[in-house]
Amino acid sequence: MLRRPCQNLLAKAPDANAPAMLGARCLPLVEALSTRKWTDEEISEDVAAVQEVLAEKLKGMRCVVCTCSACPYRSSALVQLVR
Repeated sequence: MLRRPCQNLLAKAPDANAPAMLGARCLPLVEALSTRKWTDEEISEDVAAVQEVLAEKLKGMRCVVCTCSACPYRSSALVQLVR
């Protein structure tokens, strides 16, 4: 499980790691994991902590749309999340 590494990344450098995790769509994954029943209560706490940090960071972000014709991501509306 990636719970501790994710929590550690957000604890040590949230401004650098949260945008990358949000851009990789980790928040929907964490939200799905939070609905599961876990036998270990620490897992639930860790998932909730990661979800809280990512949701809070998402509030202060906006989308950047790429309009460059050479951009391989042009067909995708969401290219990058920025602060």
